[in-house]
Amino acid sequence: MKKNIFSLIGAFGFTIVLTGCMASTPKEMTIDPKVKSKQVVVNQNYQRIYKRALDKSRECFEMGLGTAAIIADGQIYTELKEAEMSIYLMGGLGRQMHHTAKFKSIDENNTDMIVYSYFGDLAVDQLKRQFTGECISCGCSEEDKGKVK
Repeated sequence: MKKNIFSLIGAFGFTIVLTGCMASTPKEMTIDPKVKSKQVVVNQNYQRIYKRALDKSRECFEMGLGTAAIIADGQIYTELKEAEMSIYLMGGLGRQMHHTAKFKSIDENNTDMIVYSYFGDLAVDQLKRQFTGECISCGCSEEDKGKVK
């Protein structure tokens, strides 16, 4: 019993340390030097990319984790022709951002997209491919290349 209590205390302490290492808002995330990002111009309407990004993120990332959950959430600003979405862990210690993307209309058919992630260049590239429709599976397998949904 004593060992379980110490394990629980250790896990709780480790979670507190992790919480301090990640941003709790998209804005904080975009200025964190530990975050990787990629900016691309996509030949698609910003609303279409935003909808695909949010739908695919909900399909691939959302899940419950006991007392926490991974959530995909977004906002669209039609008057500004901009949108943003984030994937984050929400638990008893607050919100920890994992990935964020911003979409800004250049014109009716072109969008400036920036993807941010705490999980490195590979994660940024995979998210970019999912959001633009370059791949259709959650893992962006090799067989997905060239399949636009």
